Amino acid sequence: MKAYLDEIENLDFDALRAHLTPRVLLECTGRVHILDANAATMELFECSDRASLSAEWLRVFRREAYPALREGMVALYRGETRFSHETVAYYLKGTRGTSFSTLPSFQGRTAPTPALLYPFSM
Repeated sequence: MKAYLDEIENLDFDALRAHLTPRVLLECTGRVHILDANAATMELFECSDRASLSAEWLRVFRREAYPALREGMVALYRGETRFSHETVAYYLKGTRGTSFSTLPSFQGRTAPTPALLYPFSM
């Protein structure tokens, strides 16, 4: 997502939010690469391995998660080193849950953009 944001011309933050339409957010969600996931994440997302989670990523974060995704992208665009947000996520068997995602502080690191996802059920 950072690479996508780097391609965007200088926009103020409100213009960026307007630019990040559901279509654009869907495209950006499709650019997510899962580098690693622990056993608890695999169990909670109801998948057998990282490859299956990567293959089904668009089923996990649907339109309901777009406001959190939009604000996370605005935070990246602003150059913020910290961001966190609670949002809706769907697990691969269709269970609706809640996830807490955060962009931890990794100053000076530009790519890949590190992010942590803490899923939990309500």
